[in-house]
Amino acid sequence: MKGATADGEPFRLSDYRGKTVVVNVWAYWCGPCRLEMPMLVDYEKSMKRKGVVVVGINHGSGIAASKAFIEEFDVPYPNLHDPSGESTLDMPKGVIQSQGVPFTFVIDSRHKIAASSSGAINRKMLEEMTSWAVKPSKKTAGR
Repeated sequence: MKGATADGEPFRLSDYRGKTVVVNVWAYWCGPCRLEMPMLVDYEKSMKRKGVVVVGINHGSGIAASKAFIEEFDVPYPNLHDPSGESTLDMPKGVIQSQGVPFTFVIDSRHKIAASSSGAINRKMLEEMTSWAVKPSKKTAGR
């Protein structure tokens, strides 16, 4: 996964090797996206020290709307600007189980897909999605 952020900075998932990455795909006009955004911002702030980062992908929104959304929610993590869906179409087959936004998936430190969810998520769901990816057990290490 690669592209440019809403600020025009280059982004490469490969820069996050060794970290657990939560990828959240959103659109500024999406009500459920707006509802989950404060939780995602708080989660990223609380988990960053543990090697978990959040990355957003703006899907289907113009750059001005994308920047306004990021500013409104004071989003500290990188957000790819992907109005045409090129970054999301570049995902491994089967990751995206949704026809709409939001959807979220977790990539473990080995860059394997750990979990995915279509629709809005809450903190408990996100913690469950990332739990084994952050500290893999012997049972899940071979996944």
